[in-house]
Amino acid sequence: MKTLAVWPSQISEEVKNDIIQFAQEWIWAISHRSEQFTEISKKVHINLREFLGIPEDYKIFYTASSTEAMEIITRNFIESKSYHFVNWVFSNKFYEAAKTLGKKSNKQELGWWKWNFDISKIEEDAELIWITHNETTTWVMVSDDFTKEIRNKYKDKLLAVDITSSVWCVSYDIKLADIWFFSVQKGFGLPAGLWMFIASKKALKKYEVIKRKGLDTGFVHSIENMLSKYDKYQTHETPNVFAIYLLWKQLERMNKKTLEKIEQETIEKYNYIDSQVKNHSLLFPYVEDEKYRSKTTYVVKCDFEVQERIKKELEKKGFILWGWYWKLKKDTFRIGNFPAISIEDLEEAFEVINNIKF
Repeated sequence: MKTLAVWPSQISEEVKNDIIQFAQEWIWAISHRSEQFTEISKKVHINLREFLGIPEDYKIFYTASSTEAMEIITRNFIESKSYHFVNWVFSNKFYEAAKTLGKKSNKQELGWWKWNFDISKIEEDAELIWITHNETTTWVMVSDDFTKEIRNKYKDKLLAVDITSSVWCVSYDIKLADIWFFSVQKGFGLPAGLWMFIASKKALKKYEVIKRKGLDTGFVHSIENMLSKYDKYQTHETPNVFAIYLLWKQLERMNKKTLEKIEQETIEKYNYIDSQVKNHSLLFPYVEDEKYRSKTTYVVKCDFEVQERIKKELEKKGFILWGWYWKLKKDTFRIGNFPAISIEDLEEAFEVINNIKF
């Protein structure tokens, strides 16, 4: 079976071989205090810095889930108030986390498919501004100009960006933001279970201010605890060794290919999907304004009966398509455009779709 889903993404044959090697070489049995794990984790740090262009004064942290990372960031980098740009589920989740943890946070919320936010409305007393770079649920992606505009206008504030649904497929200027947050089960093409965030020197200074004031930064997941073994490339708690090992192997392959090449392939596949959808009489792009469209998650608008038929016919040919989401499930479905999904996979899938007699 092949999956066109937006999460988790399809995994490649190379990753399947990595999984076998992990078991055969008994890596699953190593201690997270061992030299072997230390070396694996060090290679992740080195390769991730190279691939994303992460400056040396940014720290790299492992976490287990997005909601865990949201809580860590809220407790450790927000003293009182944050400001959130929200255009549906995932962008709203961090806002809800901040409010639940007692922060006086506010949000600017637009329609599901829009990104024409007004940055002049950001409140002066907000310490951290949160952006979701690619809102997977609605196929909306932030432009680089928007991020630069915020950075230039609000240099004193922390800027945090969720790049879960675009990392590995799109290039970033890491220096534009203070906190970057992502998982491995989409662009990295790995099994779910590992999330990461990186924090700038400026963000870590903000943590020191919060700590000195005696505010709650968490018990297990305070930045102080997370930094306690950092210089040894180790973690303060037992990590997901399996996921970290797979990430190391995948990053080495990615660096050989380069982000520039992967981004080029992503755009080429996006253009192919877009042309196929536009040439089909029953399928339409959900986001009409192309400047807001994601390049990694293509949302197709159609009647529910049409998407059900497409799903069934694709399953007969070995494709999994279950990408519709919540309130949009009756009139949309989503196609993942991550690196593990090849142009050949997309061509095969659309051959099936185009031959369906409705």
